[in-house]
Amino acid sequence: MTAYLRHPASFKDPSGFVFSEQGTVYRQVNQFYAAQYEHLISSGLYQLLTNKSYLLPHVEIDENLTGSQDWYKTLLPEQISFISYPY
Repeated sequence: MTAYLRHPASFKDPSGFVFSEQGTVYRQVNQFYAAQYEHLISSGLYQLLTNKSYLLPHVEIDENLTGSQDWYKTLLPEQISFISYPY
């Protein structure tokens, strides 16, 4: 298990949560959402949405980075830069 920081805006979601570890943003998918997640992937909808750039693509990491007992998968989404409009 590594030291991770759960994002404060990611709460009240039994499906999982967003967290960062050493500056990289991840999402944990919990067991509660495993069937729905697998359906999303196997249905082709995920591929369609990422191909149209409606959804950021991700890579599945088969490692429980949080040490949570609810863990099903760890997702590493495409990282986007911080956007700042200083006006």
